[in-house]
Formats: sequence, structure tokens, C-alpha cells
Amino acid sequence: EGRLWIGMDTGELLWRDANGFNALPITNAWHTSPIARMANTADGTILVLNRDGQLFWLTNGPGGELTLAPPSPLYSDLFVDTESKVWLVRRGGVMRQWQDGAELPELAGPPTTTSYRTASIARRGGIWVRDGQRLRRWHNGQWVEDRGTHSWGDRRQWKTPASPPDD
Repeated sequence: EGRLWIGMDTGELLWRDANGFNALPITNAWHTSPIARMANTADGTILVLNRDGQLFWLTNGPGGELTLAPPSPLYSDLFVDTESKVWLVRRGGVMRQWQDGAELPELAGPPTTTSYRTASIARRGGIWVRDGQRLRRWHNGQWVEDRGTHSWGDRRQWKTPASPPDD
């Protein structure tokens, strides 16, 4: 029996299991900003990032302890890579790994940038990092692949049967 976790625009957390939909009881510490990202760690902790950049986590599933991260810079992205490492992207371009309720030292992530930064898991290990218009893969403490810069306009980079023809 599994659970599907759902983050709502109202800031609430729901889960669906064999018994249907359920709502997590919300405490006064919870902010009502829409949920932007959720991730599940190897130990079963549910990490929740709202659109205001605040990080929360839930341990021991429904009815468990709901914790607001200690005061910290605001975050813009959150994900778990193929090696079960949790990554956070701070607003402003800093990336950090997160473990046991805290950020790990700066050496754990790619160097800071002043560009807009987003990131995601890479199937071959490590993480894809977009810094402004540049796309690179970070793995084992170093850049291992560089896809160069792109315009990031609305041009399609791949084709599907439903894709419109090129102009």
C-alpha cells in the first residue's frame, strides 16, 4: 500500500491511499502559501517547499511531526537525485545538499552563480544545472558535461508525433 502526496495551492497537504483522500492536520506554524515542490527522502521524510521559499518537512507520515526549517535563506527549488541526496537551490543561485535537517557545507554543491539557477536530477548520476542560458551536469564534486548555452525560447528541442512542423 502506497501513498500519493499532493500539495495544494492553499498550502495544504493531502495524501491518497487505499482509503481515499486524507488531509494533513495543519498547525499554526504552517504557512498558507501554495506548495511548489515536494520530495521524499530515503528515510521516508517528506520535504515540502512552498512558493514563498520556505522549507518544511514531515516525518513518520500522516500525523507525524511537521517541522519548519530553521531560519535560512529562501529556496527556489528542491529535489532528490539518483543517489538519494537531497538538493536545495537558494534564491540567488546557491545550491546545497540537505541532510538531517540542515544544509551541508558549500563544498557539497556547484559553485555559486549570479545567474538564475534551476536544477534537476540526471539519469546518469549527478544533477543537471541551468545557470542562466547554460546547461551543465554536476557529478562527484565537479562539472562533467557541458551542453553549452541556449536561447531557451519556445523552440522545440525534440519532436513528437503531435509536434507542429518547423517554419
